[in-house]
Amino acid sequence: MEVVLMHLQRDKKSGILSYRRRFPTDLIPHLPSRSPTGRGRTELKVSLGAKDMREPGATERYNQIDRQWEEIVLRAQKRASGTYDPLDAETIAYLASHVANEGLEIDAEIRLLPEPADRKRLRAENLTKVTSEDLSDWKEMRAIGDITGMIAMWGDEAESLAEAEGYRVDRTSASFAELCSAVHDAQIEASEGTLQRLQGDLVRTPKIAARPASAPRPAGEAMSILDLYERYAAVPGRSMKTVAQWRRYIEHLIAFLNTDNILAISHDDMVAWRNHLRDHETYKGKRLSAKTINGSYLGAVSAVLAWAKGDGIIPSNPMLEVAKVKLPKKPRTRSKGFTNEEALTILRASLVTSSSREKEDLRNAKRWCPWLMAYSGARVNEITQLRRQDIFEKDGIWVMRITPEAGTVKNKEPRLVPLHSHLLDQGFLEFVERRSEGPLFYDPTKRRSDNAINRQANRLGSKLATWVRSLGIDGVMPNHAWRHYFSSQAIRYRFDPAVTRALTGHSASDVHGDYEHIGDFVDVLSREIELIPRFQVDI
Repeated sequence: MEVVLMHLQRDKKSGILSYRRRFPTDLIPHLPSRSPTGRGRTELKVSLGAKDMREPGATERYNQIDRQWEEIVLRAQKRASGTYDPLDAETIAYLASHVANEGLEIDAEIRLLPEPADRKRLRAENLTKVTSEDLSDWKEMRAIGDITGMIAMWGDEAESLAEAEGYRVDRTSASFAELCSAVHDAQIEASEGTLQRLQGDLVRTPKIAARPASAPRPAGEAMSILDLYERYAAVPGRSMKTVAQWRRYIEHLIAFLNTDNILAISHDDMVAWRNHLRDHETYKGKRLSAKTINGSYLGAVSAVLAWAKGDGIIPSNPMLEVAKVKLPKKPRTRSKGFTNEEALTILRASLVTSSSREKEDLRNAKRWCPWLMAYSGARVNEITQLRRQDIFEKDGIWVMRITPEAGTVKNKEPRLVPLHSHLLDQGFLEFVERRSEGPLFYDPTKRRSDNAINRQANRLGSKLATWVRSLGIDGVMPNHAWRHYFSSQAIRYRFDPAVTRALTGHSASDVHGDYEHIGDFVDVLSREIELIPRFQVDI
């Protein structure tokens, strides 16, 4: 017998299922007044991160969110009936620790801003909340035990803090006065720490105290990490390829923590995930490298959460102080570029007639892409995405144009690279002339989707890599090694460094890069490229 689940809604565009359930109308006035999602408190809507309830973990997530709805309703009923929660010393310490942590965490985030002007502005805004004179007044209130003043000053904040953690407090009780006093002390601690940091002192951000075992669940609505990511991905200018890749890392985090609620994830959860990636996660039987963990998994989640925190979507960023993975550097047994023998092996193999069963696009790519990379230092996808219109004559010199119009270019800047005379003598221009308008090495009409992330040019590059490995060449990146090989050739034949940068698409590391226009002089570029001797293989 099939179980029918209520409160399910499917997104029309993505097909993702969400739990969506309205709160009882009579309880809405008694729900917490602030919503982290910005959608109000009339309903609870959380993505399940699945298109089918038969997917692993979907039912568990549904049941977890359903229980959360019931807990929010129970708390609202408690508020409506006038029932209050007791506040013991452990609970008061736990709630007050949020104040000191948040105050100094905000200051720490400001210090990580990339632009000095932003840091100065935001720190000034942050410090306008407190001055040395304020601190003096607050300390005097503490010294004389002015509880009435503390309640008047911090009562609203203390009540809001308690409600956010699921407590219904009685503002007339002695325990509420103790909470206001603890919040008062925590504010002093945070403000003193901020001012001490401005004097150059090392002041660490205090951690939030351990949550009491008897504490109710936080009153804040759940906020789906996947929903958050879809909002991040929808910002104009995001790379479709990056968006697709990063979604896998977000889903990995959700699967590891077994929750899609970013508001329920702590700093310690993120550390546990990082350690799992470092100590246990594998890909094709091998442990993940520090570069993959830091740049891909942690990097993706950090970027999304930093954006969400910066836009005020989430109250805090649990990734903020998660240190990057450091692993022993693997000993390098060879250079990153091909040896001369390996380069000749690949170029000779490119001249061998391929099997008739091999598709024409791959045959053409194997024939010409290695030569184009050898004589240009271009990235493999910059070559596999070349179009017929990107090969033309300029100032009497045949060039290829590497441009973002054709596909991905790492620095997003177009450049012209002269064709080595050896390419012309091999008949490359005749090959181009025979091709139809559009891409040289693939047929765009065979693309599965206009929005396909794994683009045809990328897949072609992967097939070239597999082919190179089949030739017995190992220990290097089978396509990118051409780029290192070309750079070593440029040094060997004494290219002008500015020319090498113009050819390979690298930027200068100093101010002189702003004044380099050598890429406009194809005669100069061609003169340098022709310094590379022709590869001695049979044509």
